[in-house]
Amino acid sequence: MAENLKKSSPKLLIFIIMKGVILSTLVIVLAVTSAFTTAAVKRTAGILEGYLPHNVEGADCELKDNCSTTWGSFCRVGQAPSGQRLYTMNENDQCLRVGYKP
Repeated sequence: MAENLKKSSPKLLIFIIMKGVILSTLVIVLAVTSAFTTAAVKRTAGILEGYLPHNVEGADCELKDNCSTTWGSFCRVGQAPSGQRLYTMNENDQCLRVGYKP
């Protein structure tokens, strides 16, 4: 019986090592896939209302267009390059946060 255990011991050891390698690889693949999925969701979820501020404090704002929180070109009135820059509301309901083109 001890001889059978010695003969199967290397096979068992190889099986355990391979099992660990396969599980580790699956965990890494799952983590990378989750990261890309999260990034894709963040890109589409950031549509906010864009406001035109009428004063420096950002307290008097006029709703103009939709903007995004995703970094890129600035959000402007009519999304035209020559339009005035639009801002999104911050936590204090002031239109001071830079908006980006959706």
